[in-house]
Amino acid sequence: MIDEILRKIIREELASFSNEIKNYAKKDKESYYGRTVLTIKEAANHFRTSPSTIYSLIKEDGMPHFKIYSRHYIVLEEAEAFLWRETAKSYADEGNIYWQRILQRLDWEEKERNAAYEKALKRLEESTY
Repeated sequence: MIDEILRKIIREELASFSNEIKNYAKKDKESYYGRTVLTIKEAANHFRTSPSTIYSLIKEDGMPHFKIYSRHYIVLEEAEAFLWRETAKSYADEGNIYWQRILQRLDWEEKERNAAYEKALKRLEESTY
């Protein structure tokens, strides 16, 4: 009985959250928590490529996205960071020292960002107990 109640609450919360995101994403380049949300077609226009290329980047390379029902949405800032990192990786693998250093810097920044996130989570957990 408790499981059913919890499932119902979670379902309602997820539906509410999905509707909220859906409403944000419907508006043209609307801001979602300070970030720009694009449809696949808008992302293809922004990156000057085809929608099929965006879909293949999502499916094969793991481009960051989120899905509401059957529609995919791209957060512009995350997609740009992903493409920047992939570009740096491809040139660094070819032996280009400049891109190797950029990739090292990106790795360091990501490590620092993750450490700051973990520290903030720990501080939050300590303050709630």
